[in-house]
Amino acid sequence: DNAVITVWNLETGRELKNIPTETGPVRALKMLNNDLFACAGTDKIRIWSSNTYECLVTMTGHTGVIRGLEKLPMSRLASFTD
Repeated sequence: DNAVITVWNLETGRELKNIPTETGPVRALKMLNNDLFACAGTDKIRIWSSNTYECLVTMTGHTGVIRGLEKLPMSRLASFTD
């Protein structure tokens, strides 16, 4: 089953946008440089614009399902699999 990433307005509690993952359950989310990095049940990381909610790029390279992300200094991101 595909899941969605829901963006909420914290002041009003109102739902702003649902972003379909297209690939499965969301395993990890991180904000970096005003973009949303998401892993959703595959070996890919998708980067979504926090302004337009469009997918900007899909990063590949892992051979297994990505389980998590961590923001590092100097605009870097680490990801891990099982």
